[in-house]
Amino acid sequence: SLAYLLLRQNQGEEAAQLLESLLEVESGARDDRLLLAKVYARLGRSPEAERHFKELLDGGSGDEEVLLLLSVLYLSDGSYQDAEEALRKIVALKPEAVDGYYYLARLYRERNLPLKARDAYEAAAARGWSLRLATEMASFYEEQGWVDEAASVYRRMLAQDNGNEALRMKLVSLYYRAGLTRQALAELQALRGSATEPGKIDLAIARLLLSEERAEEAAGVLEPLLAREPGNTAALYLMANVALLRKKSGEARQLLNLIPAATEEFEGAALLQIRILQEDEGPAAAVRYAIALLADQETRRPLFYSVLAELYRDLGQTEAGRQALDEGLRSYPDNPELLYDYGLFLERLGDRPGALEKMEQVLEHDPLNASALNFIGYCWAERGENLEQALEYIEKAVALQPADGFIRDSLGWVHYMLGNYEEARYQLERAVVLVEDDPTIYEHLGDVYLMTAEPVKAGEVYRKAMELYEEEEKREAVRRKLDGLVLP
Repeated sequence: SLAYLLLRQNQGEEAAQLLESLLEVESGARDDRLLLAKVYARLGRSPEAERHFKELLDGGSGDEEVLLLLSVLYLSDGSYQDAEEALRKIVALKPEAVDGYYYLARLYRERNLPLKARDAYEAAAARGWSLRLATEMASFYEEQGWVDEAASVYRRMLAQDNGNEALRMKLVSLYYRAGLTRQALAELQALRGSATEPGKIDLAIARLLLSEERAEEAAGVLEPLLAREPGNTAALYLMANVALLRKKSGEARQLLNLIPAATEEFEGAALLQIRILQEDEGPAAAVRYAIALLADQETRRPLFYSVLAELYRDLGQTEAGRQALDEGLRSYPDNPELLYDYGLFLERLGDRPGALEKMEQVLEHDPLNASALNFIGYCWAERGENLEQALEYIEKAVALQPADGFIRDSLGWVHYMLGNYEEARYQLERAVVLVEDDPTIYEHLGDVYLMTAEPVKAGEVYRKAMELYEEEEKREAVRRKLDGLVLP
């Protein structure tokens, strides 16, 4: 009892000492030894925790609980082989055990063995379906780009909670990201009748229709909504996009002018105004509008400095672009998005050192900025420099955004540069599933297939890269790789 009291007071070391003294008197006290092992695990003293868990197992207490705790300890220490051995014992001793298969699935995810992870998750679900398990399974399947499997899990969850709007919206999002607009629309239509806020569903439907440039259908959804809610700024913004698709830019600007500066949609509306001006009147008109936005404190936004800099770059006025970004940083000195945009601006000018310096500044203000971590890591990998640190940065970026195919490409490429060709292959094959139209990813995958002695596959992806590249110089570089292939 005193040991438990010490634990509640966060005095783990004192509790451990007390339990050790108890075991000197009663060495066979299972509960005391199990508690002591748990205390050592919590304190991060893995060798002591492992010793006591093993003594429990050697003493004939080879039950599921001890094996499971031991496997979790091994997992946390990265001792995957020992963890798998312990978990395999659990499922052998108790085939109906859910936790054994669940932690096996987690172990296989850590080891980048997705097919084994899938089988273990499904075995766990067959023995004990739960919301926690289902949510993790769906997330894992989405990371892998397995749309059908993820959708199946969401549908099973909805079968038990059909009125869960948030859950159905996850299914909509899954279909949308996979380019399955018809299925996404069907789910939204199914949701609309029971939705607590049907107007939000109408907006989601309109966005999907606009993504396919189905302007008249989108208008058919938005016009009744605006008749009911004439001040709905999200609907006004979408209706402006409808007007653009109808080639009525003047009408689009009138609708955008109705969106107040204090609303969430204002920034997007201003950007759309800039795009219209640039297309209709040229970049100089867009520059004047952006300057006017920045001159008024009510309409000023950090992003508009970045946009102004890009407009100046389009006009060949790169120094004016730098000045715009410098002015932005004077107004918003700690803004990581503005620093990141400055880094991209410098990169486009060919100033790689300056770009890297800005990206490092991004991380000073936002250490978990996945885009900056990826930028720096990829730049190092391209040059074959700081490869171990590049791997660390990119792995952190992947953990933050596991479904980003471009970051997966970076991870594959840094593994390629390190000579880890099988891991590079795995990551790049995932990247092309997540991003199907990027030629660089296909070229990278072709380079990896060459190193894994798969010239036929290399030829296939090189040809895909050539189809997608717009620059003749890059197409020619890939053509030379194709010509150099030695096919069986």
